[in-house]
Amino acid sequence: MMLLHKGFIVSSRSGQRNLIQQLLFVVLIILFSNVFSQVLLAEALFVHTVERKTLLGERTEKISTAYHRDGISIDRRKLYTGSFMRLFFGGIKEERQTVFISIRNHHIREIDWKEEKAYLYDINRLKEVAMLTDEPSSRHHVPIVEDRYQEFPPELVISSLEGEDSINGYRCRKVEVQLKLNTYDRLRGTYSKTDISQRLWLSEEVPGIEERGEVIKRLGDLIGVEVERLGALSFILSYWKGSLAPIAKDIEKVRGYPVKTHVIVTAHFIPPEGESKKVSRVINEETNTLVAVYNRIDEKLFEVPSHFVEVKVK
Repeated sequence: MMLLHKGFIVSSRSGQRNLIQQLLFVVLIILFSNVFSQVLLAEALFVHTVERKTLLGERTEKISTAYHRDGISIDRRKLYTGSFMRLFFGGIKEERQTVFISIRNHHIREIDWKEEKAYLYDINRLKEVAMLTDEPSSRHHVPIVEDRYQEFPPELVISSLEGEDSINGYRCRKVEVQLKLNTYDRLRGTYSKTDISQRLWLSEEVPGIEERGEVIKRLGDLIGVEVERLGALSFILSYWKGSLAPIAKDIEKVRGYPVKTHVIVTAHFIPPEGESKKVSRVINEETNTLVAVYNRIDEKLFEVPSHFVEVKVK
């Protein structure tokens, strides 16, 4: 293997999608043949580390994402390091998640390492926002009852910041993204607001960026989704309904590979008494950093034991 370079939320309103796992990344993912132990030769393998703070404590992650001519592969290793989670689990808990998307076979294969199973989904499930989360329980969210909850249009602002920063040897432009969500509960007379602030350090010097872009475009064409929804703004744009044409010029500011992202999610609850009684809390903060890029992939990284049971999900 040759090294090229070294280098989210829980909604406060009823029925809103669980976002705590969504930010930062998009689950796009690989061609995986009928043989679990197939050797994958990737045109680009990106390795990121994530430091996350949530209401349940701290968590670190290592995420390896491989792009090749047949799809994308993601392997995610999590360590729950917060004191509350260590007490709850009786020590530092390790967790692994692996997802494959096959452009050729039109399916998604999600590996459950604990249960030793491989869940097979139709690739069009990617159109559903819930499939972009990384917690199985969050896929069964309860739809919002329209006659009770009023959702206001999201407010999105994308701004280019002055100057450049060097992140792990890459020259990066800085972009700030602000998203505001607002829901009114007619029954209780309360407002639930969520503010998401995302800063991105973007570079066009990262090797493998063209291969990555080509694979994402092919996937977007296959499932009928704009490529912008599968890139660095995938989480943010999941809340933008309809055409992206009205914000196309703003989206153009987010070009290049996200070498680093920093996200803060703040939830606000406003009771019937008004703003003076508002309760606010930071519910998620995370930093995601690119640490290495490879031009090949070790087959053992995505190797799945052949005895795992395949389960087809309709």
